[in-house]
Amino acid sequence: GDNLIQLNTSSFTGFNINRIGFLAALLTTVNYSLFQGARSLRLKSIYTALLAASITAAFLTESRAAIAAPAIAIAIDLASRIRLAKTGKIIAFLAAISLMITSFHQWYSSPEGRGILAADTNRITTIECWLQSTTRNTQTTLLGLGYDQSAIRSCGPGQIQGLKGRTTPLTHAHNVYVQIFAETGLVGLLAGVTLTLLAFVKSQELRESPTLQFTRPLLIFIFLMALGATWQSMMLNQVLIGYGLSALSAKVPEPGEAVAATP
Repeated sequence: GDNLIQLNTSSFTGFNINRIGFLAALLTTVNYSLFQGARSLRLKSIYTALLAASITAAFLTESRAAIAAPAIAIAIDLASRIRLAKTGKIIAFLAAISLMITSFHQWYSSPEGRGILAADTNRITTIECWLQSTTRNTQTTLLGLGYDQSAIRSCGPGQIQGLKGRTTPLTHAHNVYVQIFAETGLVGLLAGVTLTLLAFVKSQELRESPTLQFTRPLLIFIFLMALGATWQSMMLNQVLIGYGLSALSAKVPEPGEAVAATP
């Protein structure tokens, strides 16, 4: 729709980089999940083509998150499927760190690096402001500021350099976990993090489940995106999270159970 066409647009697509980048990244993750669940050579070939197309689209959006988020999600999913010796895990970890450092250097040393650095600095400043507003006393640290937008009013154009010129502050913290902390405090954040960790422990136990083979990469991707975005207001993400979490309790019924459940 029209809300896709805004400032900070991709020079290739003409769309808002953040929105079109998220869509391309999501499609990449979905196509990878479909490929993992495919059982026939024909389906694997189809999903391979779709995966290649979505990766190409991710590069064309010029969004770093569109490339990095699905790549990390897929790497985590693959790492959890492969049983490596301790030495292999160390080598893989060091390789991932090296790739990350190289990527950051490439981003900031490019001709567009100054703009990228300014945008990232703005995000970090916003997160710091929300954290400082929440930790001003013991009560707000433990229970948060609530949902009356106190942090939003405290972190407007007057406090954040990148927001100067705007008439209204940002309505989010650029980080879902920071926003949960600001709204519900340490109690809410610990509850959310605990439930998230329990969900991934459960998904690891059920990693051979056909349903989890599809949904786990999606869950990893969504929670990675939460580090640099605020997506909880998007209905699509709410549906995906609900579907993914419900898959943790799904099971294949025994033949007798299926017959008994039939009206």
